[in-house]
Amino acid sequence: MATLYQHHLLPLQRLPNSPRRPPPRLRLPTKPSRHHNRQLRPRAAASTTATVSAMEDFRRWLASHGAGDGGKAIPAAVPEGLGLVAARDLPRGEVVAEVPKKLWMDADAVAASDIGRACGGGGGLRPWVAVALLLLSEVARGADSPWAPYLAILPRQTDSTIFWSEEELLEIQGTQLLSTTVGVKEYVQSEFDSVQAEIISTNKDLFPGSITFDDFLWAFGMLRSRVFPELRGDKLALIPFADLVNHSPNITSEGSSWEIKGKGLFGRELMFSLRTPVNVKSGQQIYIQYDLDKSNAELALDYGFVESNPSRDSFTVTLEISESDPFYGDKLDIAEANGLGETAYFDMHFSWKHSLGIQFGATLNCH
Repeated sequence: MATLYQHHLLPLQRLPNSPRRPPPRLRLPTKPSRHHNRQLRPRAAASTTATVSAMEDFRRWLASHGAGDGGKAIPAAVPEGLGLVAARDLPRGEVVAEVPKKLWMDADAVAASDIGRACGGGGGLRPWVAVALLLLSEVARGADSPWAPYLAILPRQTDSTIFWSEEELLEIQGTQLLSTTVGVKEYVQSEFDSVQAEIISTNKDLFPGSITFDDFLWAFGMLRSRVFPELRGDKLALIPFADLVNHSPNITSEGSSWEIKGKGLFGRELMFSLRTPVNVKSGQQIYIQYDLDKSNAELALDYGFVESNPSRDSFTVTLEISESDPFYGDKLDIAEANGLGETAYFDMHFSWKHSLGIQFGATLNCH
């Protein structure tokens, strides 16, 4: 008989002190006050309290490294927090931001860093863990970090449910989102315990302050909310400037709003290129569609907002063939013949009368 499990969404891949005083804590970017009775907002993105001077430093940093595209998009304060605003009228498909690879925080940046040298290039770590450690080590460097102007504008947290207090989580009690949130935090905790023992505690020069689970969760949350969906797994990368673009439910185009292309002599310099999927008037915010396939629960977990679109309302069912089942082999053969495996995940929409998941379960229950 097939066993039914509740699905825990796996993150990102499948990220001498005086005895009288506690060790200094890592100083992360701006920390907004927490909000009680928190509500999932229907639009994107993380709130931030980046100062005017920090934004000016960030713009100068981008310009000094050749990021941008003729000043078509300007990083600015918007209702969602920070975003990209059109500096002039932009037609659909216009490139609004170009970011050279030297500014990306990715596996190559890890390998070239002190973190990479301490971890043998970082290849033995999960991609998100390696980049999370790079993020934390660069925050610890403060103004000495080559990414300092970018790190200064990052929010202290997002509205993702992983940052909700226990009191706030009571508002989603009984939902799959709660169990998924708890499962994700347990997963991040287990990864933190591992790197704390094997890397952080043995490389105090890279992490001069104490790195806590909350710090590590912050880094995970930044990756979860800011990495473009197609750049996860081994390709995981934070793209400064481009990652300020916010989501709009009104944009429903299937095509990607970005690409990675070669530039310069013989196209050897990689560039992340962001395009606007719709016409945008000067002074208006530039939006993209984050992911048409995500459910509201996934949007809440990744970004901290939901949509009123009923097609986003779904829950995930996990079906698994138990190895103790006397018909395990036969059922696995049937599942594999239908392009499935021992474990299968199905997003169930409330409007569906029948679904592949139900058919799969019925098949596995047949003796």
